[in-house]
Amino acid sequence: MAFSVEVEEWVGSLWHRFITRRASPDFPEARVELADVQRTLGLLFRAMGGGPGVGVAAAAGRDLLLRRNLLQQVAGTCRQLPVAWSDAS
Repeated sequence: MAFSVEVEEWVGSLWHRFITRRASPDFPEARVELADVQRTLGLLFRAMGGGPGVGVAAAAGRDLLLRRNLLQQVAGTCRQLPVAWSDAS
């Protein structure tokens, strides 16, 4: 009996890994780290009229009410996404 539970957990972990990869909207081959371009983005932001006291920093994921495709709904992903945001902090 214990063996069947372990097999079930193993299959469940395989399924979870498969479905979340298939439902992901990310493009890992096009990923850019913010630390590599943060200074340039700050200069560009100020050149376009951005305030001198405002900085460019990473944003946390926010809850969004978006339509998700069936694969994303099954996987339970894409409920939160990092988006550009301007606030007091």
